[in-house]
Amino acid sequence: GVGVQGGNIKQAANSGTDYFIIGRSIIGSKDPLKAAKTLQHQLVRVNITD
Repeated sequence: GVGVQGGNIKQAANSGTDYFIIGRSIIGSKDPLKAAKTLQHQLVRVNITD
């Protein structure tokens, strides 16, 4: 998993992962929308999504 589970999005992407386990990082956040947007921004930065 990425985020609260200790994984790093960039490292996971560079390893060729197909899926990012990020639900706990979003649901456990005080601001789930902000957490989701932050994770999305990180994915864009490593060129996973646009």
